[in-house]
Amino acid sequence: MNYFMGIDPGKNGAYAVVNENGTSITYGKFPRIGTEIDLKELRLLFDRLIDDYTVMRLPVDSLTIAIEDVHALFMSSAKSTFNFGGICLALEICICLHGYHKVKPKDWQKLAWEGITKQFKFVKGKKKSDTKKNSLLAVKRMFPDADLRGTVKSTTDHDGIVDALLIAEYCRRTYGK
Repeated sequence: MNYFMGIDPGKNGAYAVVNENGTSITYGKFPRIGTEIDLKELRLLFDRLIDDYTVMRLPVDSLTIAIEDVHALFMSSAKSTFNFGGICLALEICICLHGYHKVKPKDWQKLAWEGITKQFKFVKGKKKSDTKKNSLLAVKRMFPDADLRGTVKSTTDHDGIVDALLIAEYCRRTYGK
């Protein structure tokens, strides 16, 4: 059995793992201390996730990892861009020994949003795709039973978990052939 991990490295970062049938899913958000990602716990999390596949005596290549290929956002402050880059680097260090693919947001979104009615919002008078709503529609179609909340007390779905599941599904469909 092959497994596919998707990683969303954003502020509300998360990971998700699906099997080759797209049925068995594991997901969660990144450990934090206050507003900062807990790098020690993040490393331990990925060590445990990757070790789980080793313990099950799965071949090393039965786990394929894809991380969203992100860049600085237009009009972001230098501090937030620096912090975001640091998070991305820490994630890549955690998974570098296993190997991974970088996936552009437009690539996984194109695949994930196939067949949904696109949602739009107006930003400064311009009509733009509402990426969060489109992704939420797509993930609820693909994984209707998944609890997408960040915690049991949450009342809204966690956008990092939503994106990580869609990246994992992209990974399964793209690299699982």
